Amino acid sequence: MKKNLLKSCLSAGMAVMLLIGTGSSFSYDKVSATETEAEKEYTLSFDLQGYESEEPFESVKLKANKKYTLSSAEPDTGKDRFSGWTYDDFYIYEPGDVFTMPAQDVTLKPVVVNADQEGIYSIIYDCGEYELNGVISGNKFVPNSAAKITTNYCSREGYNQFGWTDGTNVYTSTQKIIMPEHDIVLTPNWLKIYNVYYQTGDVDNINGKNEVILEKREGISFELADSARLSRLGYNLTGWLSDYDGKVYQTEETVTMPSSDVHYTAVWTPALFSVSLYSNNSMKQKIVSKEEYNSKMVLPECSYRYYGYKFTGWKYKTEIYQPGDEFTIPALFPGQSVTLSAQWEADADFDTTAEIDVFSMVETRKKFNEEKTDVNDLNLVSSYVKGNY
Repeated sequence: MKKNLLKSCLSAGMAVMLLIGTGSSFSYDKVSATETEAEKEYTLSFDLQGYESEEPFESVKLKANKKYTLSSAEPDTGKDRFSGWTYDDFYIYEPGDVFTMPAQDVTLKPVVVNADQEGIYSIIYDCGEYELNGVISGNKFVPNSAAKITTNYCSREGYNQFGWTDGTNVYTSTQKIIMPEHDIVLTPNWLKIYNVYYQTGDVDNINGKNEVILEKREGISFELADSARLSRLGYNLTGWLSDYDGKVYQTEETVTMPSSDVHYTAVWTPALFSVSLYSNNSMKQKIVSKEEYNSKMVLPECSYRYYGYKFTGWKYKTEIYQPGDEFTIPALFPGQSVTLSAQWEADADFDTTAEIDVFSMVETRKKFNEEKTDVNDLNLVSSYVKGNY
């Protein structure tokens, strides 16, 4: 009995895996408190305290943390000198300054230097036993004038200076204060520097460094390292376990630096890789699935056809696997994939005298419509007839 011209490499077909993503839904009428606060607007208004002005200084609505550039205009304060605006009788904002809106309504009122004011007072910067960086000048002010904090700082090993302090308040070089009727002594506001350790943990397949150490100032907010900070073959870095509080944080999550060293150990999740079963013939067919690193995949029967050849196994690198064998997904770099290629050898029993023509395509189409054959046979017959195989 003659064999069919289009031979199946093996009788059983292969099941094609469909990857169906799951989605999540949410209700639009449920808005978080954080989102509500972010959208809330506050009023910035001006109280001229009886002074006249050609500028109307109209109120504006602003969201919290919104930047607003104050007008360069000044109210008419007569013989006295207008020095700026305040809403807390402590900080002062000069005309043209950029004002950052707090999460509250604000009313700015004038700060005025009396024309008869004679006293001059100093801001004294005391580094103690530590070295001052540069020379401080322009630190004498009349009361009610805008006193800007120096940009100079002191040097101390193992510490960062974050502004200056009078023992109660902390001042930075981005701020201006209303000069009181007395001298002010400021000392460095020291914050200690600690180490942040990013570590792989006691695991295998590490690619590159096992540890990265960075310095951070206590109290500062910073983003944790991203998923590329450390590398492990076959795994994705999906989080960081903190030894400070025992919590697992997401990569790039914002945290606050404690007053101590802190170790973050990588949380590893087995990666998914694309696994292709390739026909390895002129049809160039592929069946692709997603498989987890180190999982075992039972190799299927071959559903591909190859004119004049029979299937002999699946090849990965130098190994040949048979249907039913277990294939362990290897450790790969992110973005890499696995391809198992069908192997063929000439079929000595194949009948090369059989003819194939357009009638074969019609017959195969009929069988396909009757669900007696699959789309692979239909495509192969069509390719043979058209001379594409």
